[in-house]
Amino acid sequence: MKSESDKFHNMIGLARRAGRVVIGGDGVLSAVRSKKACLVILARDASDGTVKRITAKCESFGVPIIKCGTKQSLGSITGRGEAASIAVTDINFADGLRRISEEINGGVCNGKN
Repeated sequence: MKSESDKFHNMIGLARRAGRVVIGGDGVLSAVRSKKACLVILARDASDGTVKRITAKCESFGVPIIKCGTKQSLGSITGRGEAASIAVTDINFADGLRRISEEINGGVCNGKN
């Protein structure tokens, strides 16, 4: 039986294979500004500067944020060495990831709802 964490990582991988994610700070900021991002995932060990820039932009555009994993774990899921941020550009994948995140975190999404 898969853990909720495995389900979360698998869904990110599926969204990546479907071409529904943008990886990396500049791409994520661009997706948020162009209103393509439905959800942003930030690594827990992302730099303070990255967190501040992306959080501020997401708040101003109303994009929810989930903090999870490490840069290395997110990079592994997305086929990169490290990834501090990921934007999900499909509402169905975003909703699924938020639902799984809420289950992992005891009914509370670890970001803006």
